[in-house]
Amino acid sequence: MAIDGVKAIRIPFHGAFYRKYPGSMSTDMNRMLVARTEVLLRGYERLRMVNFRLPQNEVMLWGAARRLRRRWIAVRGDSLRIRTLSRMIEELEGRGIRRQRSWPARIANKLLGRSSEKAIMSYYRWFRPDHFTNYAGGYQ
Repeated sequence: MAIDGVKAIRIPFHGAFYRKYPGSMSTDMNRMLVARTEVLLRGYERLRMVNFRLPQNEVMLWGAARRLRRRWIAVRGDSLRIRTLSRMIEELEGRGIRRQRSWPARIANKLLGRSSEKAIMSYYRWFRPDHFTNYAGGYQ
């Protein structure tokens, strides 16, 4: 919106309002996942086109892309979207954008490379079902 010159005002809270009714997108976790992914990827492409660089925002984009990629892995979803999110993450990491990962995640990444996220999600599925449910269920 900022790229398009939309005027914004400050409000005293953060949040979102969901209107849930039968057939709405917010009641369909798969449609929500597809929409979230498309919005993130389109927004990232727009930011790349205008050469937008703010490290704190890029770290948030990196984190959002990683969460979405894990969610796609958890639901055994669209491999094209997983690859597209992976390219976005790699591009951001190539510019030094990332958060510090836990030591188990760093070890898995060193040993398994690109397969580390799948291994982590398998670990969650079997040994941390609460974490896995958060990814597979869309943080409801």
